[in-house]
Amino acid sequence: MRKVILFSGIFALVVMALSVMKDGVFREYRYYQRAYRQKLIALAESDAEKAVAKSYGIKLRQLVLPDLNRTDRCISCHVAIEDPRMAKGKNPLKTHPAGYLAKHDINKLGCTICHDGQGLATTSVDAHANTIRFWEKIRMKGDLVQANCLRCHHVESIPDATTVSLGHKLFMQNGCLGCHKKGQVGGFIGPDLDLIGDASFHMKSPAKRNQKELLGKFNHNVNLAYLFESVKFPSLQPDQSKMVDNQFSDKEAYALAVYLKSFQAMVVPDALQDFDKHVVLPDGRDLYLAYCAACHGKDGQGAELKEIDKVGPSLAGEKFQAVAESSFVRKMISDSGSSVMPAWGRSGGLSPAHIDLITDYVMSMRKDSPVGDSDYQGRPGPGRVRFATLCAGCHGIDGEYEQDLIGPSLDSPQFLTYASREFLRTTIVEGRKGTAMPAWYFLKDKAVKDIVAYLSDKRGPPPAFAAVRKAMSKEGAAIKGHERFISRCGSCHGFDAEGRIGPSLRSPEFQALASDQFIYETVIEGRRSTAMGAWSHLSGDELGSIMAYLRTFPSGQVRASAKKAVASEKAGKRSFERICAQCHGEKGRGLIGPAIGGKDFLRSVSDQFLRETISYGRSGTAMRSNLKGTPGVVSMEAEEIEELIAYMRVLESENVDASGQDVTQGDISLGRQVFARSCSQCHGPYGGGDSGPAIGMAGFLATVSDGFIEGTVANGRTGTEMRGFSPGHGALSELSGHELRSVVAYLRSSADADKIKPKVVHGTPLRGKSLFNRQCAQCHGDADRGSFAPRLLGSKFLSAASDSYLQATMSMGHGSQMRSMIRGGGGVVEMTSEDINDIIAYLREAYNKE
Repeated sequence: MRKVILFSGIFALVVMALSVMKDGVFREYRYYQRAYRQKLIALAESDAEKAVAKSYGIKLRQLVLPDLNRTDRCISCHVAIEDPRMAKGKNPLKTHPAGYLAKHDINKLGCTICHDGQGLATTSVDAHANTIRFWEKIRMKGDLVQANCLRCHHVESIPDATTVSLGHKLFMQNGCLGCHKKGQVGGFIGPDLDLIGDASFHMKSPAKRNQKELLGKFNHNVNLAYLFESVKFPSLQPDQSKMVDNQFSDKEAYALAVYLKSFQAMVVPDALQDFDKHVVLPDGRDLYLAYCAACHGKDGQGAELKEIDKVGPSLAGEKFQAVAESSFVRKMISDSGSSVMPAWGRSGGLSPAHIDLITDYVMSMRKDSPVGDSDYQGRPGPGRVRFATLCAGCHGIDGEYEQDLIGPSLDSPQFLTYASREFLRTTIVEGRKGTAMPAWYFLKDKAVKDIVAYLSDKRGPPPAFAAVRKAMSKEGAAIKGHERFISRCGSCHGFDAEGRIGPSLRSPEFQALASDQFIYETVIEGRRSTAMGAWSHLSGDELGSIMAYLRTFPSGQVRASAKKAVASEKAGKRSFERICAQCHGEKGRGLIGPAIGGKDFLRSVSDQFLRETISYGRSGTAMRSNLKGTPGVVSMEAEEIEELIAYMRVLESENVDASGQDVTQGDISLGRQVFARSCSQCHGPYGGGDSGPAIGMAGFLATVSDGFIEGTVANGRTGTEMRGFSPGHGALSELSGHELRSVVAYLRSSADADKIKPKVVHGTPLRGKSLFNRQCAQCHGDADRGSFAPRLLGSKFLSAASDSYLQATMSMGHGSQMRSMIRGGGGVVEMTSEDINDIIAYLREAYNKE
């Protein structure tokens, strides 16, 4: 027993001695520190340095970091971390690489803030913790450390951190935030990612079949292995995952895993974040890629989302861009009620400024119109075919009037009178905002010109001048001409040619100066930007008799010479701006007086015509004499008049156009009253459109001249419900010239533009419901269920989509799987305008019930 006790005591003493030796003599960090001391002695260059090196103490070393609530003992082994002489040493006796400690104060930040691991440990196995079960924050090394850089830095400020920067780029450019939230911004289909970098391996770990390979790839870091698997093989777990497979390469998945690892709860005090925090503000494309690209494609091409049985509509498609307006896009982004798309302005967390940037970017996806051939004028034959394919569904076969058409009739002589080739081309290419007229900007120039040529050709060839002259000499021509003048010209020029919104044609001065050729050309070609349309559809007999009637008025005496004006156009410009522009507008666009700056007017008048009119005025009009010595208000020398004429010849080459310009002088307040009384029943309150077109919308007003509006209101449009409001046209009310001009001034003023409501379609909801269930529900779902295409029976969509947008989209198609549904549109389903209007009426009724 005594021997047992003796040997037991000796064994205990040995164990105690060995334990003391292990902790005090053979401790791992003591070994490294002794080795470092020997290195210091070897590197010493003087006896003094050698003495200091020999005194280097062997002890436990640590960094106490109260601001971070942690203590790091890593420097017990990594004692050479700040010694530049040890740059080529081997770990742990090695200088910290890349010079990071020059910018990062280790005494304030420590080691585990970047590398993780177990800071209180005193052995490498415990400190690194890579093989310790249940330790979440194992040591990070190599480029994996870049995940922790984002605890202090913004990723944009550390471009040298290539792995995490690539991960951030992939994350932001593949629409990940369209499904996931981070920082309360993002979608709702996928889980919140705010703390995914802290996810416990008890809850989030790679599938068993991948564990060995992935844990080896990420130095036993389960969280990183799981993140890599999630983006590389998204369908693995859970089995019902809806995550889109982006086909990332191993390098991309690795970088994404490192970036996702940075989504942690740890917060570094601001006092320690004395780094470059500059963040580059995102532009519209950056935001689109981050929040929209997953569903709508990186370039807006749309996407088939098989994982959730949905189709993300194309946003860059020609047909969507042709009909979409920024107000619709902005409202859909902000308030979407889709089961997939977040309401980014509310639950999605985006600011109004960010939504505006995305909206502007989406609208910028429209491609430029094809380059045109300036020499090509178009061919009516091919244009007729193109019209039947692209336009007839809304405007009627051959453009003729039909009840409940989506678009107005284009076959009316009055419309064709005012619709110049340029007006037609602009309307086709740019569309009409706020209406169902899409912008066919993507059509080839030849196709557009062919359609324009076809519509222009409907006017028919003008009568030859010789035939008109012959008709003038027929017996009784003047009597017939008076009747025809009243029906054709009286609306603007007065029943007895005394003048109304158009000038008097019976004044002696006009009769003396206006040759038959001049009158013929003016009637046939019209006057751009004025109410004088191109009446080329008149027959030779009609025009000849009208001219015969005009010649029954007495002619005055021409006093001006027939010489050609030769003078300074620069001086003439100054006189024009000082004297003439007050009535005729800038560059002669028209104002109180008629437009005299257009090529069509100046090309047909002689210098003598201009000289006589400027010098002596025109009786029966506001045009007074200007020549010095005559009883006019202005007194001009003959030379000054010659200068004026020289300047007007310059305007002839500039081809001044007043389309979209406010030139008419009228009483806006009176115009508002007249419009409400006589026009709003068909054109809607404030001109937003109803059974008639939306003539108060900016898109319409930008393409027409005041004369176009004046002439249409005065003469009406045959074949439609639009009656002429000048006396003698049978309208329920007749407007004076001042009232008519006041209506135009009111429309141009945009005084009530903010009150305009989108045009409402008239249809039969009950019939529309039957059509919708039969033709639309298989893609869009019905009142009880959704389907793969966007749901239309939702209040958020219908509050954003105007009836005109729905008309245009159903007629034209969308550019993804949505084909044209209008008659002749080439889709699987063909419906009339009435059918489409009934469906829209059903959708609108369902929306109003909600």
